[in-house]
This record gives sequence, structure tokens and C-alpha cells, in this order.
Amino acid sequence: MKPRAGRGAVPKPVAFPIVVGSVVYAPIKATKGVTKRRPCVVLMATPAVEDHFIVIGITSDGGNYDPADTRRYPPDLYFPIPSSPDGSSATGLLRRCAAYAEFVQDFARSEMAGTAGFVDATVLNALTAWIRAYIRNQQAR
Repeated sequence: MKPRAGRGAVPKPVAFPIVVGSVVYAPIKATKGVTKRRPCVVLMATPAVEDHFIVIGITSDGGNYDPADTRRYPPDLYFPIPSSPDGSSATGLLRRCAAYAEFVQDFARSEMAGTAGFVDATVLNALTAWIRAYIRNQQAR
């Protein structure tokens, strides 16, 4: 008898291309200096550097992220990313989470691992506009 999915069957790994909007894992270095492999959204290819991408790291704050708590998670620093506890979100993320403005970093393709998740064009456009506004505000200070 052949095993069915969920009954001992082992899924075959699938390689997904890393493209703008992909949700990938990358070793994000936090402002406190601790490097941790985190989910990230690929924002763009790094200009003039082949096979490098600019990503923004995602945090769930250990499962505590609450977009309604704007005091702890100010909207100028945290951008909510779609997720679903049952895995039905296109991102593949299970916990409520947000892109964190201080987690924008550059990685080579070889440093990232794909997850089969992605953000749709509407979320990606809003995220890109949000991070550009954040950068402009930081430069104006």
C-alpha cells in the first residue's frame, strides 16, 4: 500500500525562483547585533550587483505582534504582512507578522532560501511605497 499525503508520505522538495515579492528566509542582522534567519519579502534586485536582492525582514515578535497596538508597533516602523494560522495565506506565514523598517538588507541569492510564499502586487506596491516614505523621513532628519 502506498502512503498517502499526511500518512507517512514525504513531499519532494521544490525549488522556487527568488523574484520580487517572494517570501524567503535570510540571515537578518538586527540593530542589536544578533543575526537570525527570518522570513523576508524580496523588494528588488540590487542595482549593478548580479544575483543580489534587497529584502525587508519580517517579525512576529515571538507571536506577540498586534497591528492594533500602535504604541508598541508604530505604523511608521511596522507594515502588516498577510498571514493565516491555517497556512491559507499566499505568503505561507502562520503568525500575525509585519515587515520591520529597520530590517532592510542586501543578500546574495546563495544566502537566501525560498519558501514558496509571496506577497501579491497590491501588498508589494503598498510595502514599497511605505518603505520609500520611511527612507525619505529618515533622510530628512
